[in-house]
Amino acid sequence: MSSSSISRRSFLGRSVVGLAVVGSGALVGACGGDDAPNCATPAGLTAAQQGMRTSLAYQDRAADANKQCVKCNFYQAAQAANACGGCQLNLGPVSPLGTCNSFAPKAG
Repeated sequence: MSSSSISRRSFLGRSVVGLAVVGSGALVGACGGDDAPNCATPAGLTAAQQGMRTSLAYQDRAADANKQCVKCNFYQAAQAANACGGCQLNLGPVSPLGTCNSFAPKAG
């Protein structure tokens, strides 16, 4: 066996690690990785907006899908797809998938 050859055990070990890396990238994409807007720390928030986000415990991703901003009465949809929306509670740009303590379900 020459010094440039690779053992079967080493090859299989590297293959498993490679597949794990590729698989984790696919999982991140399936969970809304790059498709969902990042509205957690948008530029240009005023001190009042930052204070409201803190006091209402705004989160960029809701743990409960039934309490997402897009399903809230205070949510204002974005003009462009995959963009941050607005909130009538002065939170600044918010994610349609986000939530806060003042969630109020849309009527209807």
